[in-house]
Amino acid sequence: AGVFGRSLRSLLIVSAVLATAEPPTEEQLSLSAAAVLDDECAGGLAPSDGCAVNALQMKVKTVEARRHDAEEQPESAGAVDAHAAADSSLEQHETAVFQQGLNLNLQAEEITATVSKANSTTSMSCKFVPYSGPVAGAESCFCHKVGNPSCRGKACTCREGCVGFALPERESSTFFNKARTNCRGAYLTIPRSYLRDLRDARHKCGHGLYSLLHGMLEAGFMAYQGVQLGPVMQCIHKPDRVSVHWLHLHTFCANGQIDGMPNRHTAICEEMHSLADAGRIAGIMAKYR
Repeated sequence: AGVFGRSLRSLLIVSAVLATAEPPTEEQLSLSAAAVLDDECAGGLAPSDGCAVNALQMKVKTVEARRHDAEEQPESAGAVDAHAAADSSLEQHETAVFQQGLNLNLQAEEITATVSKANSTTSMSCKFVPYSGPVAGAESCFCHKVGNPSCRGKACTCREGCVGFALPERESSTFFNKARTNCRGAYLTIPRSYLRDLRDARHKCGHGLYSLLHGMLEAGFMAYQGVQLGPVMQCIHKPDRVSVHWLHLHTFCANGQIDGMPNRHTAICEEMHSLADAGRIAGIMAKYR
């Protein structure tokens, strides 16, 4: 058994003490400490040879010596029965703790299943639209990164790869934007549904567009707080100035620039200071004609 046996014994003693809320005895503490002797003592060196034997370890050695002396003498029938009862109690406690762990795992699985079911049945802001664009290029790359079902199982078409989502949501996904910027970084947030631009989104989503944009703005803002805390600039290209035909929200530093934005001639841009601004900005973007 050796150290492994003493370690197991000490763990069971600690568990039993915690379960009964009774203060540990001197021998219980000594047994637990026996499993954590200093590395310098592992080789059996004497104190005079530099072994780091502290007061607690010396106490453990004394208790073990007493137990050894006691073991050399025949135990009475009563003592044997007492040891058997103690071992049985520890086994029962270990079984109870194990069962509690199983119960907790089952409860966690039930909660996860309930949340997953709720997410799958909650109505979305827009009717889902599968991707039907080119099999290569920026739109196809967006299809892979956002997880649109039309691209699942197909080869990745993104030069930088199709992994690395910063903040996947139920209706959108946010990922790092590799375009040149004077900010410390930038993000793109795109809907899972294939919406080509704001005009296409308004046609297919109707009043649901506001809710979709609200969620995208929140996701972009939260993702950028991992780059730099504070306000951000949120921009969406105007429909007639789009180069990549999949609705996408640009999130970058408040005083920065990316893709020629902010520019009121080519994009709708608003500074966002907190999540509370998402509703106001979503209303402005959703109203654009």
